[in-house]
Amino acid sequence: HPAPGPLTDFLVERAADAYAELLGDWRPVSTGTIDLVPGQLGKGALDGALRGAILARLPRIAFLEPAAPRDPEAESGWADDWDRDQDRTENTSALRPVEAEVVEGVGAETVRVLAEVLPCLLPAGLERRTELRTLGVARVPLTEAIDRLAGLERDPAWWHRLYDSLAGTDPDRLTGLPVPLAGDPEDEQAGRPPRTTIGPRQILLPLPDALTGPVLGRLSRLGLKVAHPDAAHPLLEKLGALPATPRAVLTTPQV
Repeated sequence: HPAPGPLTDFLVERAADAYAELLGDWRPVSTGTIDLVPGQLGKGALDGALRGAILARLPRIAFLEPAAPRDPEAESGWADDWDRDQDRTENTSALRPVEAEVVEGVGAETVRVLAEVLPCLLPAGLERRTELRTLGVARVPLTEAIDRLAGLERDPAWWHRLYDSLAGTDPDRLTGLPVPLAGDPEDEQAGRPPRTTIGPRQILLPLPDALTGPVLGRLSRLGLKVAHPDAAHPLLEKLGALPATPRAVLTTPQV
């Protein structure tokens, strides 16, 4: 066994640096890269020291595959002084454990859709990986992920894809789901994204071929919250939205 002392400590640190650099340069980045996070190397003091030194470095090394492609240039402002000093995470689409997140209890399609607006999400199915727990990867409940969507400006078709991916989810976890609203046709022609409201309850759902664009615009100007036709989905009715029948329009609390 190596004798403890400054030389052994120095070699441990250099070995940990080399391993962290190897992981940061690993290509292609995939979920399989997680297997390279060291587990228990042995019971000796040197084994423990080496593992500890490696794990101290890995949270700041970009080697985790994101759920959706990222643009590192667009996120360059995220880097802190440690990153600039180390210069180990630039120009890569991989995620660092310190910034990565796992959404709990959702399917792969939901994660893929959410990752388009929450770029630090890891792919679905990794909640139980002990390596991610060891590295301190954050675990995000679905309700919290949905709360982050408040005020998000996306086209109605994106919201429809999100609703479709959540169709089998417990409704109690979706009460805060934003809903894009129908608005003035002039806004749509100008390319402005629809405004959203929090929670589907009491939102009116346009009936197929029953509410035209001008009618939707007039209802919106009257203060009625009508879901955008391109975002309407059976999930919203399951969560408390109401088909916009004449009776529903006249009896809605918004009138």
